[in-house]
Amino acid sequence: MIANDEQLEIVREQVKRLETALESLAQSVRPKNESQYRVLAEGYVDQLEILRADIDDYLRNPTDEMPATGVPARTPAPHVPS
Repeated sequence: MIANDEQLEIVREQVKRLETALESLAQSVRPKNESQYRVLAEGYVDQLEILRADIDDYLRNPTDEMPATGVPARTPAPHVPS
């Protein structure tokens, strides 16, 4: 669970690293053996889904509000379909 904007940035970086690793796997393994790629990619895809859900939950439930105005201190990022 993401508790603040600092953790949000860390999780976004984790997502980027996993996406890069998955893309590398797709380029190196998929052309040679589709079924092996699916098995190897499953863990990456599962983890990406978890991290993206955590990001969505955090952005849907803003906790950082400016006291005087009630305006969120951060703007939610647009959802990127997986």
